[in-house]
Amino acid sequence: MRGIIPVDVLHSRHISIGSDSRVDKLSNDVYLEVGQCLMNFKGDEDKITAFLDNIHSWKSNMLSVVSGKLDFTNKDDVIQSLVGVPRPEKIDILPPQGIRNKGCGTSKRLIGAGERAITKSKRPKRLCLGCKEFVNHDIRNSPVRKASSN
Repeated sequence: MRGIIPVDVLHSRHISIGSDSRVDKLSNDVYLEVGQCLMNFKGDEDKITAFLDNIHSWKSNMLSVVSGKLDFTNKDDVIQSLVGVPRPEKIDILPPQGIRNKGCGTSKRLIGAGERAITKSKRPKRLCLGCKEFVNHDIRNSPVRKASSN
């Protein structure tokens, strides 16, 4: 049991996008079989080389049979064949509204966190009894008191 991987683990290795059609199930089975062969041949270079040679010969035979079917003329056809879902007629996804990056060119300047912290740390204005105004000093260091003491 050491060299053999359980089938359930290998089934989850390839997930086809699209409907649960017979073709999707068959392609999943191909992936499963190839994966099991590679796991069983692990460490044996001769068996892996023979397996790879067989795959190359099968591939060349199959491509000669279906060469007319694989005519991808544009990029959309290639992507649709890989994804397995046709391109939608209308795209419903729109860019988000109302996002404003810093420095986006508007006339209002964004204030950073450091500048906000400095403005919040200033002392509140209080009534100075010397000059009778709301200012950032009190009577102890009032300019009126300093002028009268000189």
